[in-house]
Amino acid sequence: MGARTAGIADEFTARATDYDRLRRKLIPCFDQFYGHALELVARWDVNPTPRILDLGAGTGLFSSLVLDRLPQARIHLVDISPGMLEQAKLQFRDRPNVSFATGDYLQDPLGEQWDVVISGLSIHYVEDHEKRELFRKVHEALSSDGLFVNADRVLGPTVVLERQYQRLWLESVQAAGVGPDHIKAAQEQMCFERRATLEDQLRWMRDAGFSNVDCSFKLWQFAVMSGH
Repeated sequence: MGARTAGIADEFTARATDYDRLRRKLIPCFDQFYGHALELVARWDVNPTPRILDLGAGTGLFSSLVLDRLPQARIHLVDISPGMLEQAKLQFRDRPNVSFATGDYLQDPLGEQWDVVISGLSIHYVEDHEKRELFRKVHEALSSDGLFVNADRVLGPTVVLERQYQRLWLESVQAAGVGPDHIKAAQEQMCFERRATLEDQLRWMRDAGFSNVDCSFKLWQFAVMSGH
């Protein structure tokens, strides 16, 4: 694990206990954002007990929503932060169909023949060349009729729009009652981000071999991308 990756792991481990509590306020479109990503997974009817891989799973927020809709799914959570996964293990302690691995999905094998690969607010922390390689890696790990759903933060296509995205986000979280300390902490996490534009990421997914590549939800920097 490189120094930067280790720094990200430490940052998220330090904030693991209150991570989920703040999500709804720090993601102004939380219900639509995660709700739309969930619909893509829940309607992908390829297997009554789908095998799902959650990349950068954190505390298991995305996986928990999936299991509410698909309780028979078998889900494997991967994250570089031991502290975040400890919170996930507590949440899923009575779920024998959930497994965990602490590791770097950029470096470690992903396995193969997954029905669905999901990721929520994780891939924007990796460099652009790593995103391109990861998309190829995910494509190879999926079954022939597999689905990839990436709910993430994207970079504004122009400097003007990126500034607007940041301003709107700040105004929204302040209106939601997020205090200055939590806003500062969120902004410190953003220093680790390596966001790419939506257009670039859709192109990289196609280059990796995905078909039916689409962005089916977007509000400011929050976007849900998918490919078959």
